[in-house]
Amino acid sequence: MIIIIKANKDKLKLFAVGILVGFLNGLLGTGGGSVLVAALQKLGLEAKESHATSLLITLVLSFISALIYINRGYFEPLDFLPFLIPSIIGGFVGGVLLKNISAKLLQIMFSILLIVGGSIALFR
Repeated sequence: MIIIIKANKDKLKLFAVGILVGFLNGLLGTGGGSVLVAALQKLGLEAKESHATSLLITLVLSFISALIYINRGYFEPLDFLPFLIPSIIGGFVGGVLLKNISAKLLQIMFSILLIVGGSIALFR
C-alpha cells in the first residue's frame, strides 16, 4: 500500500513538473528545460541523462509552441534562417563534447549559464 501511495505521489509530482515545464516553455520560450534538468536530477537521473532527457522533452514542447506562435502570427519565416546552420553546428558540437565533460563540470557550466542568463534578463 505504501508503495502505491509513494508511486502516486511521484506521479503527481511528475505531472506538476510537466505542467510547469510546458507552461514556461510555451510562455517564455525557455526556462522549462532548466526546471526539468533540476527535477530529473532530484528524481535520481545523472546530470548527463537529465540534460539529454530535458533536450528531447523541450524539443517536442518547442515544436508545439512554435506551431502555436506561427498560427498566431508571431513568427517571420526569414528571421530564424541566419541562426539555423550555426545552431545546428553548435548543438552537434555540444552533444559530442557532453561525453567528455564530467558531471561536476556540466553542473558548474549549467549553473553559470543560469546565473548569467538570469542576470542579463533582469538588468537589461
